[in-house]
Amino acid sequence: MGLMDELGEGVATIAREVQKAIEQGKGKVEELQIERQMDAAARKLGYLEFDRSRGRAADETVRQDLIQQLVTLEEKLEAAKNARKAAEEAAAAAADEPAEAEATAVSSDATPPVDAPVAVEAAAISDDAPADPPAAAGV
Repeated sequence: MGLMDELGEGVATIAREVQKAIEQGKGKVEELQIERQMDAAARKLGYLEFDRSRGRAADETVRQDLIQQLVTLEEKLEAAKNARKAAEEAAAAAADEPAEAEATAVSSDATPPVDAPVAVEAAAISDDAPADPPAAAGV
């Protein structure tokens, strides 16, 4: 396999890994946003319950709305986590496919056998060629 082929495969592998990391990051950001919304709703509910425990008037509809909001956010969070896990599994499966295909593919750039003759250009080996390259001027 040629050097350019190997470099191309390396770049493709890196690109896949970067894309996978970006997708994971997007999923994690969505989860964090939902968790923050849940924290805010839970905090409000906690203050409301504290007011009730202290004998202060607390609106029952607001309490029920906050509880419903928490339930909805909890479901959204679970769905986001499941979506991220599914995306990670799909990315892992896609990353395994090229490796399997490469292992079973026959390369058209077959490496010559070790005992194959090697051509050496006569110009590369010359008696009148200087032993050391000329020193760079001004260095």
